[in-house]
Amino acid sequence: MNIHHQTYNNQHNSYGGGVGGSYNEYQNQHHTSPLVHQVVKAATSVTAGGSLLVLSGLTLAGTVVALTIATPLLVIFSPVLVPAAITLFLLATGFLTYGGFGVAAVTVLSWIYKYATGGHPPGSDSLDQARDKLGYKARDMKGRAEHATGMGIHGRADMGSALRWKLLFSAIFFISLDPYHFYKRITANSATMALKLHGIVGSPPAFRAMAALYEKDLDFEFVRVNYASREQKTPRFLALNPFGQVPVLEDGDLKLFESRAITKYVAEAYADKGTSLIFKDPKKSAIQTVWMEAEAQKFNSPSIRLVFELKFNLNRGGETGEALVVELEAKLADVLDVYESRLTESKYLGGDSFTLADLNHLPNLHYLMETKVKKLFDARPHVSAWAADILSRPAWVKIVSMLQREG
Repeated sequence: MNIHHQTYNNQHNSYGGGVGGSYNEYQNQHHTSPLVHQVVKAATSVTAGGSLLVLSGLTLAGTVVALTIATPLLVIFSPVLVPAAITLFLLATGFLTYGGFGVAAVTVLSWIYKYATGGHPPGSDSLDQARDKLGYKARDMKGRAEHATGMGIHGRADMGSALRWKLLFSAIFFISLDPYHFYKRITANSATMALKLHGIVGSPPAFRAMAALYEKDLDFEFVRVNYASREQKTPRFLALNPFGQVPVLEDGDLKLFESRAITKYVAEAYADKGTSLIFKDPKKSAIQTVWMEAEAQKFNSPSIRLVFELKFNLNRGGETGEALVVELEAKLADVLDVYESRLTESKYLGGDSFTLADLNHLPNLHYLMETKVKKLFDARPHVSAWAADILSRPAWVKIVSMLQREG
């Protein structure tokens, strides 16, 4: 048993309370090659900005041609002031239009580049939701076809990629129809887009921080950290978090690490946006804090270790330490007994509304529900109802959708 504890601690520490070394290996297997990223960048750059750059060039050419033809005629047939005024008008209109299309082209290029390379630019949620719906429909049609023909259909991995590119090109088309509206939407969110979350898809701490951002309806850029190349140990990343772990939140000149510190900051700094995740009343706030501490001090330790043993360890082909699992299940059961008693008094742990006391449980809870440990929750009706409630929140469903696409 001591060997199991030591193995877990060594691997667990590399992720700062995350998922351990198994997830590092998992990332190695799924890491996209630099060549693919180069192709994505080149393709999106040429396609996205092409239409607007062409419009910009045509506008400039038209302005020059109009001035070349119109100016001599106006000088011959009109007083001096009239052609001068018209010439200035043509110059101003032509070059302003040219500049506008140019700025719009650069803006669209930037948006599409961020989206295609995994960023989270404003408006990408709507596109992702549309893609998810098409993906679900495609998988349903695939399943029906397999059932009807009894034959496998290959290329499942390519299906999501093809849908992404089809939707991407559709978005480019509609953006080109009204670039001014699109540009206004992006620039209107420029202040919020100062938010950057550095993390890894699948990391429980990163998902905890992301859940708070989604609950607050905040636009942010998700910066993927390449653990396969040990990016987290580079000087640039260590300047963000000297411990070399994810997640890290950047909000302007503020840099925060530790997922629970991030969720608390997001809830307080953006209290007027999205879901209210904290209580303003001192007594209610104190109760909420108690259950936030219960999650961090009582629930997290056995739950994340069970996630490691039963989820990530098995995914990489390792063996489960059955004796350790039994011990951790007993510790988690004791915690859930306390939760069951608490949830007979209120709908949520922190009170009658969803707060950080509940949100901080989500990542570990999600993974545990995919293991045999789910039976511990099912055996306690109030805990089971609470878990089903918070796991069905739109903000968390959005994260699960990301995990299904990229995990």
